[in-house]
Amino acid sequence: METPDTVAIALQLDQEQHPTLLINIYNTKHTPQLAELRTQLRKHLRNNTYNGVIIAGDFNLHHPLWNPPSYHVQDPEADILIDVMSQIRLKPMLPLGTITFPRAKTAIDLVWGNEYVEQRIIKCRIASNCDHGSDHHPIETILNLRPNPYGPQAQQPYNYTKTDWKAFEQKLENYLPILNHLTQPTIDTVNQLASDISAAIRRATAETTPRADICPFSKRWWRKELSDLRKQAQRARKRFNRYGTQELEGEWKEHRTRYKRKMDESKRDT
Repeated sequence: METPDTVAIALQLDQEQHPTLLINIYNTKHTPQLAELRTQLRKHLRNNTYNGVIIAGDFNLHHPLWNPPSYHVQDPEADILIDVMSQIRLKPMLPLGTITFPRAKTAIDLVWGNEYVEQRIIKCRIASNCDHGSDHHPIETILNLRPNPYGPQAQQPYNYTKTDWKAFEQKLENYLPILNHLTQPTIDTVNQLASDISAAIRRATAETTPRADICPFSKRWWRKELSDLRKQAQRARKRFNRYGTQELEGEWKEHRTRYKRKMDESKRDT
């Protein structure tokens, strides 16, 4: 989109006639950004058709419609935002009063969606387990855009990094078929041998390898070391938020920098 600090993508699924529009925005207060967004949306939505429309991001605005009941500040620009969203029939998806900016205990990060999104939303909430050291809480939004026609989800894939390879070798040796070198091989016996070998590998794998715990945010490059560093950064940030000293702020930023550096290294190595 032509609006600053705004990114838009359209997600087209095979069985859907129209795509779903996703817009992420960072709104800067005291700028014409929302007015420009309204102009772009009017033009774009008039010329295109979408099933779902989601607009999310850091809006930096306060209003009783989304802030906790104890917070009474209301920014004039918030009325412009509400007007923009109501014109394209979008409503807040986050529960009322959800705190997204813990330092001020306010809600300035919002998720808006139309009726199509509202009917298909599975969850829209704070995802504290996906915190990466920002001073804003991450928001997890999951939609059921493509129901699974084949019943329950298939099993999670194996986590081969945790395979007990010594036990695997022992079990595989026991499960592999015994070869008869005295008989002449035929097409049927070779096919059967291949089937038996595959079955032995699958059985040994199932008995020595745990399933991976996959979630929508799982990454191939994630390591346990990163989990430990993230916890250290989170604890340092909580101490800083609680006491607010310059020393604790420096400690938090040091942990955050170390965590992000290790995360970049893991991505590069993977």
